[in-house]
Amino acid sequence: MIPKEQAKIKSFKQQHGSTAIGQITVDMVYGGMRGMKGLIYETSVLDPDEGIRFRGYSIPECQKLLPKAAGGEEPLPEGLFWLLVTGEIPRRSRYRHGDTAGTGDAGTGTAGSAPRPRCR
Repeated sequence: MIPKEQAKIKSFKQQHGSTAIGQITVDMVYGGMRGMKGLIYETSVLDPDEGIRFRGYSIPECQKLLPKAAGGEEPLPEGLFWLLVTGEIPRRSRYRHGDTAGTGDAGTGTAGSAPRPRCR
């Protein structure tokens, strides 16, 4: 997904790089940047009314859909990372705490491969 997104952004910049988006006033900046585009970040969108969105999901949606540690109330960072990199919610059936790739092998590698390093 990343190379596809990179190509899309490169093409968009080539076509529209010199296009003005609008005017920004001092009041808008001091008012919390509501109603204005201040930054394009490919993995998230700052909606002026709903707040930040990660790959289209609001923070409350991420809190509900992303995997949590056993007994935890907030999503694991690995789940959010997986969403940002792939654009997909990790499948709970394949996701375990400590599995930084969301593949379900919890850093042990697969048959015939060396274990992946993990940070603790």
